[in-house]
Amino acid sequence: MTPDQRAVLNAAYRIGVSLGRKFEATDVNVELRQAAHLYAAAYDGDFPYMVDFHQRVLGGVMFFSDGQTKGILNCLMADAKRRLADRAPKAVIAEAKPARAFLQELPDGRYRVTLADGDHLALYVKAAGSDSKLAGSRVVSTRINGDDWMGVAHVGQAGNLHLWKSCQGDLRRRVYAALDVLDQAKTQDEWLVAGLAFAQEGSQCFICGRDLDTPESLTAGYGPTCADKHGLPWGAKAVPMSVRLAQAASASVEVPAEPQIDPETGVQESAEELLDLVEASRPKTVSFAEMKARGYKRTYEEIFGDD
Repeated sequence: MTPDQRAVLNAAYRIGVSLGRKFEATDVNVELRQAAHLYAAAYDGDFPYMVDFHQRVLGGVMFFSDGQTKGILNCLMADAKRRLADRAPKAVIAEAKPARAFLQELPDGRYRVTLADGDHLALYVKAAGSDSKLAGSRVVSTRINGDDWMGVAHVGQAGNLHLWKSCQGDLRRRVYAALDVLDQAKTQDEWLVAGLAFAQEGSQCFICGRDLDTPESLTAGYGPTCADKHGLPWGAKAVPMSVRLAQAASASVEVPAEPQIDPETGVQESAEELLDLVEASRPKTVSFAEMKARGYKRTYEEIFGDD
């Protein structure tokens, strides 16, 4: 399997996942037709439907109808998903430590988080009340329509993250990415930068939300009470938040080396593991030009199929 052939099958699988349904004949285009032919050529299973198409390719068939193509693509998707399901339990067993345990220790407060793509998102992290059904968890909210906060997720006592139904579409992706950034902030300086970025927006203490009304507090980004509570420098000892933010902005951002897993599908962007289903060597096929030179002519059924 060449890199180009692998890329064709990768693209077909990602299209199938994004559709969220089975392929239809109306979805077929040149790229999907190529992927279907490649999958049929490399098929080594025992499903009669696909065995038949495999034999046709070996016999020199170069074209499948839209209906036949969508059937092959749906077989590809079913095969790939079945293999993913077989591997899923192993992945769960290997995850011994909660991925976001640090979010349980992050101080209650309001944070302005900078994402890897340069986008920003305000998050309000706060322990759930003792009378709440989420007692013991941390509730995460984000700003909508100006100053309003909307709950979008909570972090359980074990560090497991739960995104709520109110968090959908692009907001879901941004919240997920922002929480990853906060969870990686293992030191005081790291999470303090995100808090100061929020405080700078409206002259509010990012921890308690009160207005900052003294030069010392406005310079630091928080008041003396919160500074004492969390062991933060205040007054003459405080580093101005503008300085901290400038230092953070000039620091290099490391890009994760590992491919990230899509929270919606559980599939890596590269989908490399899916492609062992077509690792068998592709049979050598005879080109249509060569067959034509031998006097072969395609039949009506081969060109248009049964449907």
